[in-house]
Amino acid sequence: MDLSKALENLKFDTRMKDWNIKQGTITKEDVEKNLKSLRDHAGDCEEVTLEDKGDFEG
Repeated sequence: MDLSKALENLKFDTRMKDWNIKQGTITKEDVEKNLKSLRDHAGDCEEVTLEDKGDFEG
């Protein structure tokens, strides 16, 4: 991935989007459009259950 593509992706990063909106780099409408364009990966997930065996008690 080239630098310009990486910076473009960071515009909508959760940690950066509010700052970018305040700076005028993007609008709330841009964020909504970006969210709608993302693929839903919920079906690609596998549920994992961890049993508490007390291994980490201090």
